[in-house]
Amino acid sequence: MGTETYLHFANTKGKERIGFADSVVGKTAIEYEKNLKIPTIFNEGYHQVEEYCAALCNLGIDENEILGILSDTVRWHGYTVKIVDNFDRGRLFGANDIELEQIDYVDLSDCTDEEMDKFELFVNKFLGREESRILTAKTLVLDFGLESDFYRREIDGFKSVVENAMHTNPSYAELIKNVWQNFVAYLGASEYGTFSMDTYTNEYYLVTVAKVICANILNGAPLICNDAEIIKILNGKYFQQKNIQNLVDYDYFGWLNNSPYVDDIVECAKRIQRLLVSYDFKVIAEEDLFGALLAQLSNREHRLLLGQDFTPHWVARSMVDYVIEGIDEAPRILDMCCGSGVFLIETIRKVREKYAINTRDYDVAKDEVVFSCVMGFDIDPLAVMLAKVNWVMFMRDLFPYHNGQRKK
Repeated sequence: MGTETYLHFANTKGKERIGFADSVVGKTAIEYEKNLKIPTIFNEGYHQVEEYCAALCNLGIDENEILGILSDTVRWHGYTVKIVDNFDRGRLFGANDIELEQIDYVDLSDCTDEEMDKFELFVNKFLGREESRILTAKTLVLDFGLESDFYRREIDGFKSVVENAMHTNPSYAELIKNVWQNFVAYLGASEYGTFSMDTYTNEYYLVTVAKVICANILNGAPLICNDAEIIKILNGKYFQQKNIQNLVDYDYFGWLNNSPYVDDIVECAKRIQRLLVSYDFKVIAEEDLFGALLAQLSNREHRLLLGQDFTPHWVARSMVDYVIEGIDEAPRILDMCCGSGVFLIETIRKVREKYAINTRDYDVAKDEVVFSCVMGFDIDPLAVMLAKVNWVMFMRDLFPYHNGQRKK
């Protein structure tokens, strides 16, 4: 359910420290120890839970939504979190800034029916919460990646839609195949130029996942959609209503977003939406959400051989910070091979930070700066779509104010 997670928190002197939690499941931090009956082991584990809960506060998660677990797999302690009143808001949270209150305890050493019932309730309460999963590149790979259970269950449905479209609209199908041929020919990799139905299906699947995620990000909470609303997300009309034009085009994938083909993918899209109910769309990691998914496709298919590779988030951030700090005027950054958009979103992040661009004092001048600070191109239609969604994610709060004023 969870894995060892890289976290940032403050030490006793208020300086940044980096550590690994045994497991983080959504907004619940978990620390496992050998034997909690030994006081020194218990105290060390308790301190670790404090640090990990502080790290979740540093991600911007409200203290009332964070839970902590300390366990030796037999004894299970469950905690809520409170920030101490004298916390200095100018630095990271640390263990000394957190108070834990035990609200549940289960002891499975006797394995009575009563304790097992209590443990079931404990698991549901601490690990089964809706809107508790944090949206990161890692969680998207786990839930929707090409090795996920969801992908294995759903991909045949996407393949059926693609095969039907190729059969009933052969002229457009031929155009799609030619786009791929031109793509690999341009890169001088003709030996990889045979059109692959499986590759195209995988790409269509990822584009569909990305659009549904994008709609939820704009909503700020999991959507509840009927068939008509799902179709608007898939064909782009939902985003047009949000003042976002051209997110979805009638192009390499867009032809599948119209009837009769879109009708056959609605149920798959609704199942994507149901899985997204577990995510908190108010807390989103500041990273390229789709780079890891694109890299996974590269490893499975032949994109890596065509020169496409995933730029680590920290590399892009360092490069962008260095460049923009050295520019005195409003930046105009161009990425000619943008991939899924890591340099685009890092540019937006840095520009918003440097020019204090937020919704509180937004105006036409700031609108011009942030909406023209970066532009990206890519020959790969899948990468372009993912880059668009990443761009929307980092600009989502500004669309109602685009052109400098609140849209009615």
